[in-house]
Amino acid sequence: ALLLLPSPPPPGAGGSRRHHHDRHGGRHPPPPHRRPGRPPPGAVHPGCRAAPAVTRPRRIPEQREEGGRLGGPESGRRSRAGDEGEGLPRQNWHEGKVVNFRGNVQTRLRKLSEGEVHATLLALAGLKRLNMTENVTSILSIEEMLPAIAQGAIGIACRSDDDTMVNYIASLNHEDTRLAVACERAFLTKLDGSCRTPIAGYAYKDEEGYCVFRGLVASPDGTRVLETSRRGSYSLDDMVLMGEDAGKELLTTAGPDFFNW
Repeated sequence: ALLLLPSPPPPGAGGSRRHHHDRHGGRHPPPPHRRPGRPPPGAVHPGCRAAPAVTRPRRIPEQREEGGRLGGPESGRRSRAGDEGEGLPRQNWHEGKVVNFRGNVQTRLRKLSEGEVHATLLALAGLKRLNMTENVTSILSIEEMLPAIAQGAIGIACRSDDDTMVNYIASLNHEDTRLAVACERAFLTKLDGSCRTPIAGYAYKDEEGYCVFRGLVASPDGTRVLETSRRGSYSLDDMVLMGEDAGKELLTTAGPDFFNW
């Protein structure tokens, strides 16, 4: 989506890149960045939102050695980059130990080669942009591991009172992507998830032109995973309702204590 900030920015909007265009009085072009799963309150202008066409998400595991389902021992150590991602790897690799390490792609691959872990999960789209696909050893399908909300989508930030820039950026919009992310965000908003919550969701257009949405929430240790799906019209209102309804279902199923970690 196109993130549009009023001037001055609202409390809690945060993010230096979002304020870049505003700080420089429109003298510099607005910076593209990965779309947050849940934008700050007041940071999205309802009248004009754009999402350029991008490679939608797929996760790829990198390994050091052969053997096991993903090229590493089933009891091996696998890395993740944040708290929200631990429950999902544990869902698929119950015997392994999930550890957290930070750093850019190059740093993570270096730590992998040094033996800190047997495998690490990286975004395929990011490796393509970095021309580092030679490191890919296996690709996880959406069925194997759902991505985070709005994973792979790109947003462009500008000042909400800059009509010229708003219209220019709007011309870059890819409508299917915008609607898919709207559905995913509606799901996340209903669940009231944060960056530390293991929530995943993915919306796409099927061969018949309908929206298919799959959503998931997991406990941090991956021992409890709740999933749901929806199919309906590929239109903004219907897709937002699908996301909200899916989130409401999982909230009811999970119970009041599920998110109290």
